[in-house]
Amino acid sequence: MKKKTVLLFICLLILSSNVLAASPVANPPGELRVVVMASDSPNFIDEWVSTPSSHDVHVKPLKEVSVEKMFHVAAIVTGYEIDASMMTNLSGDFILEDSDKTVQADEKNILIHQKKFKGNERTGFVMLDPAIDLTFTDEDKTGVYTIKIVVRDHVSGKTATGEYQITLKEENPPDSAADLLTAEIVSAAQLDQLWQAFLTTGDEKYVIRIINTLAWSDSQTKDLQNRLIGSAAKWSLMSHAKQYPQVLEICKKELEVQSGVIKEELKTILQTVKSN
Repeated sequence: MKKKTVLLFICLLILSSNVLAASPVANPPGELRVVVMASDSPNFIDEWVSTPSSHDVHVKPLKEVSVEKMFHVAAIVTGYEIDASMMTNLSGDFILEDSDKTVQADEKNILIHQKKFKGNERTGFVMLDPAIDLTFTDEDKTGVYTIKIVVRDHVSGKTATGEYQITLKEENPPDSAADLLTAEIVSAAQLDQLWQAFLTTGDEKYVIRIINTLAWSDSQTKDLQNRLIGSAAKWSLMSHAKQYPQVLEICKKELEVQSGVIKEELKTILQTVKSN
């Protein structure tokens, strides 16, 4: 297994880290501790940044993920020291191990926290920058993965490690054609299943399902994974429309009834096919 197949991409989301000075579980300075958090939504990061220091941030832990479904990881540190100029100086490594304890990713010094504090803010929590967005691919084996964050406090000279386990679950194929048409599309692999069903049956409803995912190809789509699926749908429609006259006719017919982003993408597809 190659690293690049485990991490389809690592998106670096730079944060202005917040300190929860009033948290009752914060360690005192010098007792370094790392807490790893994972969620299927980046909203907990926004909540962290916007939450006053007098309130805790509650995150529903993510225990399992599917192939091609992005999730978000953050490292929280407490028990850090502050230097004479009231600055933190933390750095951290990101490590990903599969169920066999084989290291699939080892990113040194990818995390950092250097911030000047005011007053007596010496006890609390800080979130290291950046948060990390992860996506497993269909080449990754299922099972329990361990995320490790190794943090070094360059003020105290201490090191601490936090761990988080997450399960890459096995995908169950749709039980029927009806499931294939109604199941939530969470990976590009499902587009291949729809094309296979169309080529087997000739039923245009499978192509129309793919056409409807073109709405996700809009650059304004916030979910990056959906944007990737939308782009894959566009590419596959171009390819199949060139090879199969029936697909080309379905695209032309849908152009007349669709609107918005889907209509514009169909125009682009048909123009590309015509020019070639």
